[in-house]
Amino acid sequence: MDIYTGSKRKPSKMIIILERDKITQKIKDKLLKKGLSLIGMSDKEIIFIKLKRHFH
Repeated sequence: MDIYTGSKRKPSKMIIILERDKITQKIKDKLLKKGLSLIGMSDKEIIFIKLKRHFH
């Protein structure tokens, strides 16, 4: 059971993959402030994840 919502459903996951050379530090900081978590980086990509019950 989800301790935050009391629901037995698992939260939804949204994975976002962006091209690293097109993302500035300012944009990366804004995404982190919006609740996304940085989960990986490669030479060409930055990968974020957002866990949420409902996407807006």
